[in-house]
Amino acid sequence: MKEVLFQIISHVNIKLLSAIRGFSDLLVALTTATAGTTLKIIDKERMTHAESAVDQSETINELQILFHINEVKDDAIRHGAWNEDHENKLNFFGTILYNEHDWEIEQVQRYIYEVIETGPAYTLDD
Repeated sequence: MKEVLFQIISHVNIKLLSAIRGFSDLLVALTTATAGTTLKIIDKERMTHAESAVDQSETINELQILFHINEVKDDAIRHGAWNEDHENKLNFFGTILYNEHDWEIEQVQRYIYEVIETGPAYTLDD
């Protein structure tokens, strides 16, 4: 009896939480759309500028990641070789490009390989 009751309560809880999350997401979307429309009615130019600034901030963030990748390469050149720290940083920045900036995995790999090829000679330590 305990097992059945436990299963029922846990299943109901999961369904309830899912419904609450869906309703919450709907409320956030409605509030955002209403606020955006209201702000456009009040001051269309200012809202257009704000939307443009948000779009540009994503591009700026992406460019910052590319800049950091270049800094890793420059550090490897200064040290004359790639090391594990460089590898970890390149993997970290590549993951950001993939997860946050919608790069395809092949694009990330190709770009990182080009960075490695233009850095110091890559050798594997035995």
